[in-house]
Amino acid sequence: MSKRLAGIQRVLFFLAGVILIVLGAWPLLLHFEVSWAQQLSDQLQNAIGPLDRQAVADADTQPWWQWAVGIAAVVLAGLGLWAIVANLKVRRINRVSSSASSDEGAIALQLAPLTATVANHIAAQPGINSASRRLAYDRGRPQLSFEIEASAETSWEQLQLLVAETETDLRTAFPQVEVDTVYRVHYARPAANPAASSKELPATAPANSPAAGLPAAPAVTPTV
Repeated sequence: MSKRLAGIQRVLFFLAGVILIVLGAWPLLLHFEVSWAQQLSDQLQNAIGPLDRQAVADADTQPWWQWAVGIAAVVLAGLGLWAIVANLKVRRINRVSSSASSDEGAIALQLAPLTATVANHIAAQPGINSASRRLAYDRGRPQLSFEIEASAETSWEQLQLLVAETETDLRTAFPQVEVDTVYRVHYARPAANPAASSKELPATAPANSPAAGLPAAPAVTPTV
């Protein structure tokens, strides 16, 4: 998401919030007979009063009505499609410029294969199930984000140490590359007890077993 698109969305959400607050508070203000709200309501009614109500009611019979509705539909549909595409579009990065570039020459790095190697290194660490990376612009800034899935048995301190070491290695290897880094760490669901799941139990208890003659225990499904 670009910085301009984020600013437009903030303005739209702000305006929508203000409109919803006014629509929700206005009936309450009139119900409790708040003086300034009643005065404003009277002024609005006086301003709208001179309008020809019949002309407004018959607007859909006018020859310009279909053109107005058609143009409005096309404009609104275009704005809706633009908003959807702008939010779903991801501006991916392949080359990142270095701050060491000067008038004598530009320095750029192909970060895609390098960061893929870093993700593979993270995935190979103990307690890590998988790791992936994404290079894309976020609000006008180049961002390198890692998605890390850790096993349920991995301690949080171990994950913090892994992230800190990865960040240190990245900044040491690419000290002059301006890219933001984000680490999203998720825990995997704990698996069922492997010893219990792999053990084969007899369908019926032996005749000399204390459990002989007792009803079978109900099956229990572990939940997370």
